[in-house]
Amino acid sequence: MHRKMTGLFAALVAFGVFALVPAISSAHGLTDTSGGVTTKVAVGSKIAAYNENGSTVKFNAGGLVIECNETTLLGTVNANPHTVGGAVLGTIEDAYFRGSQPETKCKSTLGDSMVTIPALTQAGGTSHWCIKSTPETDKFVVEPHNCGGAGGEFTFLLDAPGNVVCGYTRTANLTGTFTTTAATHTAATLALDANQTLTKHVGGFLCPASGSLVEFNFEMFTDTAGTTPGTWRDVKNTADPIWIQ
Repeated sequence: MHRKMTGLFAALVAFGVFALVPAISSAHGLTDTSGGVTTKVAVGSKIAAYNENGSTVKFNAGGLVIECNETTLLGTVNANPHTVGGAVLGTIEDAYFRGSQPETKCKSTLGDSMVTIPALTQAGGTSHWCIKSTPETDKFVVEPHNCGGAGGEFTFLLDAPGNVVCGYTRTANLTGTFTTTAATHTAATLALDANQTLTKHVGGFLCPASGSLVEFNFEMFTDTAGTTPGTWRDVKNTADPIWIQ
């Protein structure tokens, strides 16, 4: 079964905190260690990211708060390192939000709820998100479209009891800060910045006009076990942590 997470999209972000790096060389790199061998993560490699152990993921819209115990992001390494400006690129294809309530629903002030992102693959969408590091900094951005694309938007749907649906959207990039654990070769942490606003585009008076992802910290791993979409975090899927240098 899953491990309880105490601690949402606080950013999309933490991958195992050790040290914050204020300035990184212009060419960031993703590296993992498997069987005692350290290698650069190859382009096309599958990755799995889980919210940081001991954390939960939260969306706060004032009168509406939703909290999920475990969130899983699945994707692919798009460039490592990227040849223009040293940015590492990763594609997020799927995002699963699960909680400890019946049917793995998340807690919310409107009752047990489901969170979905209609643009991504697991919800039947055709779009992905792109994570891109900012050269010579410890910053990253998440773009609401495929790597190398343009346009798009982040859209979250909250399905609550009584057929209540609250939808929130944002066209601007999401920003965050990453940490690296090169000294210990443990998973790096990506943490979204707080108070990045999403605006309501679906829902009635029970849905506040805007909200933000206040806790979204993720740990990233090479998905060598072939994670089944929608499954809980499992030790076999976290054997090869990805760290940034």
